[in-house]
Amino acid sequence: MSATTASQSEAMPTTLKWGMALFAFYTVNMIHLPQSLGVPGLNVLNIICLVVWFMHVRTGRKSNSMPALSQMMFLLFFMIVYSFLVTQLTLPDDFMFDLMYLKAAIFYPLYFFIFYSVVKTEDDIRFMMYVILIIAMLAAYEAVREGLAYGNTTFHPMKRASGPFGDTAFTANRAGVFYAMFFAFALAISLYHPQPGNRWIRPLAILTVVILLGGTFYTFSRQSYLIIGIVAALMMMRRGPSICVILVLLGLNYNLWMPQAAIDRLVDTKQVDEEGVEEYDESTESRWIQWAAAGEMIEDKPWGVGFRRFIYLSESYGGKPMLDAHNHYVLFAAEASPLGTVVHIVLVLSLWRLGHRLDRAAKRAKNGLGRTLGSGFAFMSLAMILGNIYGSPFANGEVMGLYWAVGGMVARQLVNLRSPPPSAAAKESISDGESHSSHVKLRPRVRGLDDGAPRGGHVKPRPRVRGRDLLPPAAEGAGAD
Repeated sequence: MSATTASQSEAMPTTLKWGMALFAFYTVNMIHLPQSLGVPGLNVLNIICLVVWFMHVRTGRKSNSMPALSQMMFLLFFMIVYSFLVTQLTLPDDFMFDLMYLKAAIFYPLYFFIFYSVVKTEDDIRFMMYVILIIAMLAAYEAVREGLAYGNTTFHPMKRASGPFGDTAFTANRAGVFYAMFFAFALAISLYHPQPGNRWIRPLAILTVVILLGGTFYTFSRQSYLIIGIVAALMMMRRGPSICVILVLLGLNYNLWMPQAAIDRLVDTKQVDEEGVEEYDESTESRWIQWAAAGEMIEDKPWGVGFRRFIYLSESYGGKPMLDAHNHYVLFAAEASPLGTVVHIVLVLSLWRLGHRLDRAAKRAKNGLGRTLGSGFAFMSLAMILGNIYGSPFANGEVMGLYWAVGGMVARQLVNLRSPPPSAAAKESISDGESHSSHVKLRPRVRGLDDGAPRGGHVKPRPRVRGRDLLPPAAEGAGAD
């Protein structure tokens, strides 16, 4: 039985629906589209967001509730603003430059609230889910084309595809995290999406899974390879342990089926020199150096070094110059204090749990959309959590924007499943009233008896009359008259 969602009046008008689609598309593809307006701190994406929100407000579709995890989101914003204030008080530099980065750090997580408030009905959620699936497929297809253009038969560190997430090899890891997250999203649609009425969706989702795998391959991101392997094994385990065992065996014997370029990338992690001493590649060792530098910063300034100040101070603490921590949890601890990282970890775990809550609620309600969205977001969150251990894409809007959008729709569908629409509630109330009245039988008014009953006091019991008291109430009233 499919859960009925918000009333038809809550559906998005057509113009608003396509405005939201444009908003989502622009988020990922800004590198190919106009961005600057010549006004500091304001770009084309911000204008699209404001226009979409204005259209939503004009429809009068008000939301009477805040989404789940609102308090944790506000705590995250508080810690970001706190680190910004630390910067301005201790190491001020270019105020407008810092302010623009602060705006970006808060703007993209706001997608969680925007999509929760605007995308309300199941039909609208389904529409935006399809739009985001297509956007992810196109982003991965761009990386595949880029990798084929490089003609990679062996790994080359400067020939790594980044898709729409950058124009250099240094942004390939960000692209890999995006592809890993939306691999989970597409796989959930291919596994759980209800088939009737949308027969083209599952084939499209399967095609998207394949293209995302291709895009991930050409990023040569080792962490993304590992994340996709973990996510695929766990998701398929829910379909049956035998499939999971097959995937694990394939992963352990990757050298039998992986392309040589990917094998070269994995082997490049650890090498043996001429003297037989094992050593790690520069990329791996640089992370350990940066993490050690972050530890020195935390020990020296436990209140945090300030927003976006790690890259400028890392060399002073033994790290590499102009390089971030390559671990967002470590980076946030150094810039916003260890308390900031505690808030961050609690938030990302709560996001993972939010997906599982919807998955369980939808399973009880036999709601296919909820199962697809909840399961997909739970594993997207797992990919996001793992992706920020060996990198720091959490603050990158192009990578995380649509993740926050899906999270907002998950929170909305959870409300839809728990709150019946007004029409259903009214019908249920009427039905309950009829059911109650059917069990109450009124005794006909008896002249003399009812008129003589004392008001406000106790009614005197009527003396029992043999024969008449054995009659049913209707006959008794007739006989009394």
